[in-house]
Amino acid sequence: MAGELKDRLNVSLQAVAQVLVVCGLGVYLARRHGLDRKAVAAVSGVNWHVLIPALMFSSIVGAVTPANLAMLWPMLLVSLLHIVLGAVPSFLLGWAARLPRDVWFFTVSASSLPNCGNLPWLFMPSIIKYYAPPAEAAAQMQYMVGLVSVYTIITILVTLTVPFIIKRPPDSLLLPRRRQQQQQQQQQRQGELAVQQQGQLQDVGSTQRGLQLQAADSFASHRSSSRLLQAGQSLLGSFSASFSRGLRRSESIVALAWTYPLGWQRERTAAAPAAAAATQQRQECQQQQQGRAEQGAPRYQRYVPRRLAVLLRCCAAVLDHPAVNVPLGATVLGVACAAVGPVRGLLVDELAPLHWLWLALGWVGAAAAPLATMQIGAELMQAAPVELGMHVPRRVQWTATAIAIGVKLLLVPLLNVALIRTAGMHTLVPAEDKVYQLLLLVEAAVPAAVTLLVVCGRVYPDIRPLSQMLFWQYVASLVTLPAFLVWFMYMLDL
Repeated sequence: MAGELKDRLNVSLQAVAQVLVVCGLGVYLARRHGLDRKAVAAVSGVNWHVLIPALMFSSIVGAVTPANLAMLWPMLLVSLLHIVLGAVPSFLLGWAARLPRDVWFFTVSASSLPNCGNLPWLFMPSIIKYYAPPAEAAAQMQYMVGLVSVYTIITILVTLTVPFIIKRPPDSLLLPRRRQQQQQQQQQRQGELAVQQQGQLQDVGSTQRGLQLQAADSFASHRSSSRLLQAGQSLLGSFSASFSRGLRRSESIVALAWTYPLGWQRERTAAAPAAAAATQQRQECQQQQQGRAEQGAPRYQRYVPRRLAVLLRCCAAVLDHPAVNVPLGATVLGVACAAVGPVRGLLVDELAPLHWLWLALGWVGAAAAPLATMQIGAELMQAAPVELGMHVPRRVQWTATAIAIGVKLLLVPLLNVALIRTAGMHTLVPAEDKVYQLLLLVEAAVPAAVTLLVVCGRVYPDIRPLSQMLFWQYVASLVTLPAFLVWFMYMLDL
């Protein structure tokens, strides 16, 4: 008994140490080698749009079969359950502690948001290798990645809906990214002007109006009870209007992409006037071509077929929308392909014609979890802009951090175990499926880092209180996570 406990504790510490090393590498790069916020954002963009979708699609297609497709509903239900178990007590504790609204929002988010999967992707293989036979370890690890990808469906939906409901007006989420960035820059300039006016008002002694302007800068003042109704009423109109704007904007881009193999000029993409000049030149060439039907047009005068141009314009406009979520689309596509046996066979079978594509996506997606964990470590070392600083008393910061640690790392795992044992583990998952049973327990004990950064970064620009809270959550998880892993392995006889 003592030997088994020692082995389980050793495996749990090794699994958590792997996460600590990868996260520490991100901290080292941020402190010593100048990994600034722009570089972190670039890595996050590649991870979000390429690596994570490739990992989710390949893992779901490999792990999910038409036979076990009906077994996925407990994983989705548990994800929603973890949100409720963390949101309710943290909301009540934050209200009792009289936290400021911004810090209150950070506390509830840090206590309730589910993990996006990067931490289980890193430490679960070590645990699977401990109890599984060597011949079955690789298949069970792939199965684990697929189940975690299904768990993240609710996480991705949360990253879309929470910022949309809390802060953003109904039209802002559906605007194309370029126009949205222009509006954000304009709002930032207006905010700087408001700060200057506030300083002038304080100089002349009108403190009451200055406090009103300061309250207007907080994201909590933008919320109203009718915002959700307005979002539902204007959803269809704003989407169609912004979609048509995206179609018109992407016309010149499609033309340049089509003429690239035929003599593309680098100057055309320098700025918008160059693209407009290229479009005008193409129209003049088209008029000249109508007068010489027998002569072949030069290579640079070839034109985009209309149907293909419309298709590419539609695709560019859809991908340009902030409401479009690539990982969620990859997950849904993976579940759809896995549900159809012949389609899954084209990818998974060793002699299938598309087996090479499935292997390539798996290799590309293997870098998603380490990069996401390094991003967490680098993000903790970043400082927010000075003009966006949110002055929070130290007592308030430590109170919020204590609530987030106690609820997320202690209360939620205990309540999750109590509810699952009350409902009956074997009624939810087959008794021989140890990976599924372990994931239902482990996901509740893991801090949510990437989800926090995505949601809170979209709602409020200053995340310094969140960074401190997240840092101490990770420090506390070095103690709580190995303890829960040992307990879970003892419960499941692993």
